[in-house]
Amino acid sequence: RMLAAGLVNADVVSAARAEPARLSRRKASGGNDHLIRGLLSGTLAPELRGTAVQELETTVELPLQREVETLARRAADYLASYGASALAAIVVDNASGDVLAYLGSPDFSRAEALGQNDGARALRQPGSTLKPFVYAAAMEQAQFSAATLLPDLPLELTTEHGSYEPKNYDGRFHGPVRLRRALANSLNVPAVYAANRVGPDRVLELLHRVGFSSLTGDADQYGAAIALGDGEVRLSELAGAYAMLARDGDLLPLRLYHRARQASGATLTRDTVSPTRVLDARVARVLTDILTDDLARSAEFGRNGPLAFPFPVAAKTGTSKGYRDNWTIGYTREVTVAVWAGNFDGKPMTGSSGITGAAPLFHEVMLAAMRGKTPLPLVSHEGLLEAEVCELSGKLATALCPHTQREWFVPETVPRAACDMHEAVAIEPHDGLRAGPACAGATRKVFERYPAEYESFARDAHRPLAPRGFSPHCPGTAATTLNTARVSFPRGGEHFARDPGGPPRQEILLEAQSAAASLRFLVDGRDVGGGRSPFRLPWALARGSHELRVATPDGSLSEPVAFEVR
Repeated sequence: RMLAAGLVNADVVSAARAEPARLSRRKASGGNDHLIRGLLSGTLAPELRGTAVQELETTVELPLQREVETLARRAADYLASYGASALAAIVVDNASGDVLAYLGSPDFSRAEALGQNDGARALRQPGSTLKPFVYAAAMEQAQFSAATLLPDLPLELTTEHGSYEPKNYDGRFHGPVRLRRALANSLNVPAVYAANRVGPDRVLELLHRVGFSSLTGDADQYGAAIALGDGEVRLSELAGAYAMLARDGDLLPLRLYHRARQASGATLTRDTVSPTRVLDARVARVLTDILTDDLARSAEFGRNGPLAFPFPVAAKTGTSKGYRDNWTIGYTREVTVAVWAGNFDGKPMTGSSGITGAAPLFHEVMLAAMRGKTPLPLVSHEGLLEAEVCELSGKLATALCPHTQREWFVPETVPRAACDMHEAVAIEPHDGLRAGPACAGATRKVFERYPAEYESFARDAHRPLAPRGFSPHCPGTAATTLNTARVSFPRGGEHFARDPGGPPRQEILLEAQSAAASLRFLVDGRDVGGGRSPFRLPWALARGSHELRVATPDGSLSEPVAFEVR
């Protein structure tokens, strides 16, 4: 057939026929097989589908590709202890979008591990790797900043599939947290709060804009859980999106080959295209500043682990629900590295997360990809403003703030208000209670002060709160703000209707806010229940006009709220 096609002459054919055939099994070349097959089949390059490609020049750097394959085979050994049998990796040159290394699985020929599956383009749940883009949407749409205070408190959202209550990886709540700390430590609850606040539709729009075409469902399908990877994406899409952050918001399509020569003699070339601006460069720079902050993420990930390098690297890990997928994605100014670990059959791993599963291989591949390169500065603050903020409140620091931090802002998001979560209180030194104005021996001490929604957390966490009562040695007038309370739902003047076809008991959730230790709910003057924060109480709908108040332990009553049930 080669002779008939004019590819060789008769002498070459005769010599080939005379040579004995020796069959040998070659060593599997890992992801290189996936790349070549994906290109020639048209899966990775639709323009090549159905064409007779005779010669193909890929973008892969062969020495780096071979090193990645060697590192992957070594990583497969330790991943086996976590119950993982597969992994994939991609290295991207950020300036051009060229894929410098492409590994679909550690061993293409290993049937028991389903090695012919391509992990670089398999659809998998991305876990926390989408969080930077959730916060990007919040920065664009709601003027969030790295200092924005987010609630890491019990959160319950109602969806079409029922109630949704996100939990953090460590199983704890951390109260008020600044966005920098929430993202750096990959806290789940603040990310879901942010997605719900800005709207899942806007988050999904941004994800589509930065290249996640695999998310084909609508916003209602994913809901706010999209912040935790409720959906499926490809490793190649993650690599492209993080490379976009490395370019300060400019998106380039991944390029897998330079040219392909067909049997007809025609040549297809893939030239570098101009990047598309898909994200405000200033927002991208704030996110890069956070993702490179080793100190900010040390609470969850420690120091000197697999995310620590001798040069700046922005990195994010991810673990999907059920521990089926481990991810680590990161970038320098020069390259982006994306790694996935798991099982192609969906079997969960044991005791493994992004930082323990995928991150060690990510570390080795990043070092290999940067070898011989002089790292350019990664973090740029061009177009940003710096301000000193209180570490607790995220607002402008005052003399009362014991811990402050220099923070970078998109100019229009610089906080205007001063910190209000610290207060100086006169204390009677003998009993540690509040001192009245006539107390000569009082000392002034700084305490933390929390908004009502954080009061219960602050007490349970034993935060340094000011005492409520005055010392009998130095009496004063009780601060009326300590026990004030208000009804937050219903909001007043609202009408509710019982569903005639519904169950006998139909409820609404009464809600209130207060700094008091406990509250009682009073409907039409009758005590219907209460307790400690959070102040919420299910109440069975009863037809008629009603008045709701809440009472504090000292007997103070909130302003009444009127509502009607039909």
